[in-house]
Amino acid sequence: MPKFTTRRSKPSKYALQARITLDERDYLRDQALSAGIPISEFVRRRVLGKPVASKVDMQMVRELCRLGGLMKHAHNESGGAYSDLTASILIEIKAAIKRIDTGEGDDI
Repeated sequence: MPKFTTRRSKPSKYALQARITLDERDYLRDQALSAGIPISEFVRRRVLGKPVASKVDMQMVRELCRLGGLMKHAHNESGGAYSDLTASILIEIKAAIKRIDTGEGDDI
């Protein structure tokens, strides 16, 4: 398999044509939109086995990290008064981030 880079150093030179159904086109468009990339880039990555990260997933990870930081701050400010509760919440936040990272339940 050829070596690929994250950023394209040269413009694409060749085009491929494929016949797909309207439903397939809509699916590809929706998936590419979710990832924030053009359909051609989405298809290229999928065909070549490269990862496709959803913009929504990355936003969710950032939000979960922010909430984890707030929970840690609340734990420290309370002197650990609710340590069992805050610990269980932090464990759930970490598990949610891991599920997003591994792509569990993701159709991209």
